[in-house]
Formats: sequence, C-alpha cells, structure tokens
Amino acid sequence: MRVQGSDLTMRLRKHKHPGMPPAQVEALGLVLPEELAGLTGAAPAREDGRGAGCTPPLLIGGESPTAAGSEMPVAAMIPAFLDLSEVETTESIVLDRNQNPVIRPGVRLIKGQKVGVDWVSCVFEQTNAWRYYLNSDHLIVMENYEPVQPKEVAAFIKDIFTWVLGLDETTRTKWREFANGLNGYTYAVAMPFQSGVVHAGHSSKTVLVTISGQGAFAAKTGWEERLYWFLMGVSGWLTRIDWAYDDYDGQLFGVQKMRKAAKKGAFQRQGRPPKVELRGAWEQGDPDNTGLTLYVGSRLSGKFARVYEKGKQLGDPNSPWVRFEIEMHNSSYQLTLEMLIAPTKWFAGAYPCCEWIEKGIDRNQMEYKARCAVATVDSSINWIRHQAGGHLAGLREMYGDTELLDLLVRPDAIPLGLLTVEKVGNQFLAPSNSLVDEPGLAEA
Repeated sequence: MRVQGSDLTMRLRKHKHPGMPPAQVEALGLVLPEELAGLTGAAPAREDGRGAGCTPPLLIGGESPTAAGSEMPVAAMIPAFLDLSEVETTESIVLDRNQNPVIRPGVRLIKGQKVGVDWVSCVFEQTNAWRYYLNSDHLIVMENYEPVQPKEVAAFIKDIFTWVLGLDETTRTKWREFANGLNGYTYAVAMPFQSGVVHAGHSSKTVLVTISGQGAFAAKTGWEERLYWFLMGVSGWLTRIDWAYDDYDGQLFGVQKMRKAAKKGAFQRQGRPPKVELRGAWEQGDPDNTGLTLYVGSRLSGKFARVYEKGKQLGDPNSPWVRFEIEMHNSSYQLTLEMLIAPTKWFAGAYPCCEWIEKGIDRNQMEYKARCAVATVDSSINWIRHQAGGHLAGLREMYGDTELLDLLVRPDAIPLGLLTVEKVGNQFLAPSNSLVDEPGLAEA
C-alpha cells in the first residue's frame, strides 16, 4: 500500500516522531489514501507535519531537564505534539513503524491533570540504553565494552530503572530472577515490590520493561517524567499504557451509572458497540459489599476499559471510591511518549463518556497513595482482629504486650502490601524528588 507524498524516505526522516526506533518511525503527518482513511470514517491525517522538529534535548543523565537559566519545570517545557488550536478529537488511521495501519487515538483538551499512569510496557534497543548509561555521570567499574549476555544487559537496565522508579537496592525485597525468561526473552528479573519486570535476551537486541500498577504506586513522585526523558534519550517506544481516574465519592463514574450509560452508547466510537461484561453480584445488588466491576471491550482490540469499586476491593465495604481504568496496546493503536506526561487528554478522548472527566478533580498522587496506604493498614488490622483477635486478648492476659509480640511476630514474613506501604509512607516525609539524579544514585 503506497502512501501519498513526495520522497517518503526523506519525509520520514524529517518528521521522525519521538519514541520510535531510529530506523523505523511512525509515519505521522502523511496523507493516507482515501480508502484507508475511510475505514473508520475519520478524516485523513494532516500533511503539514505539525509538531515535527520539536524533539526535546537528549538527556544523557548528567544534564538538568530545565532550560539554561530557567526554573521552568519539566512538564511545562515539554513540547505539544499536537496543534492545540486545531486538535483532532476523533480517531484516525495512521501508519505504524512497520507501515501497518493503526488507530491514532482521539484527544480532548481538559484543564488540569486528572489521570494517572497505572501500567507501562516499553521497548528500546539495548545498545542505545548502554550508551545512555555510559554517558551518565554514574559509571560503575566495568570493562569498556557493551554487554551482550542477557544477564549483563539486565544488570545495567536494573540500575537505570532503580533511578526511574526510585527503588532502593537495600530493600528487604529483592530482584527475582527468571532464568528461563518470559514473553519471548531468554532472561528476566522482577523488580522489588512487584513493580514490574525487566526482559533481556531477544533476537531483536531490544529490552522490554514493564511497570505494573504496584510499581506506579510504589515509585517516587515524578517517575513518569523520568521515564519519558529516558525513553526520549534511547529512542524507546511504548507497547502498552494504562491510565486511571479515581472517583473518590463515586458520583462521576459510579458502576451502576456506567452500566446504564454503556447501554446508551457511552463507550461506542464507530461501528458496533464494544462488548460489556459484569463481574460481581450485580443481580443480587452486591449484598456482601465486595464490589462490582464493569469490563468494556477486549484486549485483542487494543483498547480495554475497567470500572470497579476500588474502595471495596481494598477492604472497606462502605467506601464509594470508584476507579476507571483504560488500557491501550500498540497492536491496534498508536502510542506516543506524550501519553506518559499528559495522560488526561488521551483518557478524555478514549470514549464519549470519558469527556465527563472535565468535571472531575485534579489528581493528587500523594492523596491517592495515602488512601491506598490507609486502606491497606486498616484491612490488615481488621483481618487480624477477625482471625485472631480473641486469641490475642487471652494471651495478652498471660503475657505482657512486649513479650507477646516477640513470641508472635515473624519479621521474615511481612506481607508485600505492608512493605510497600512502609516505602510509600517514607515518601511523605522525604524532600521533593529530584528529576536529575543519576541512574543508580536514587534514594528511596
């Protein structure tokens, strides 16, 4: 399938999009044939290459992500890859780096950042990552050659993502090895706190890193910007991204409200409406208050949504807290690095009902972490009270508090959830997080 336009190769180089592999880039801004653009009824992509040539400076670890002589924060300096005065609000067809048609998600301009990133899968070439690592100020004692063995590659990638997420190598939870590999890679290591997995050892000479929802919760504030600048520096790209909006009072995206809205086309873009599934005791009205969940779409389609009662999931049967999550894959959708640092406009354009987020509150990452931490601790206390409260009361009469605790506690078996809460709790007392710390030097 030919793409209209003169000298395609030169135009691809000129309009190289951030986050794409250097030799295979997104063909953004190219005019598509009418029959291809008509697949979704969307207008053809624009030909002016808007946003090209505005790639942020390459950061190699030792540079500050602020302009010289400027105190402007990173987020305020990141260029807009879309013309905000003529922003597209509907989905359209573009070509991916392999010249296959994919959907460019629609966007809506919403004031403030109301959405958080809850999962990321990213891929980058191991050679680019090694150069990034060597050019940083943090140099470990190592032979001056590029590691090629999967375990060696994973070693310096671990150091980089210790910095990105603010993990602590001295933590009681360690990196767990998968010697036989995962997801087509011959070697993998899982991050502490179940924060994600680093995959190495692939014929493509790439590295796959996944950051889970647990990792997004445990990471130090600003990890999205640090990941953004790292991926910019190594020409990395996204293969999956999840966003989440937390409706603490359950008024904006209540599960019952969303079920009714789904029947009226609130999740329908073009063509047939997406599949809707229900989990939980919907027909009985959730008598045990364990929470209800609404699933929309399918992972096979590249876009998937979940609306569920988060507070009840965390153990509070009376909580109105609802979470709305959207999961998007590059198998069918074009993912750009801007989605890491400006997620709200992409979330708002995902489904018609997502425009309601304009009435939502701005996201406060620390408030979200505090609510999760409190709910986790309360759930743990309630579990102990229910399971062993009577025994503890009786034993307390026989032993003093200190002696009883010494007899019962198991320091080597602290649940991961409480370890994560302890780490997150330290963030509330820590000074503001720097975005310029070198890989390997981050303090949790």
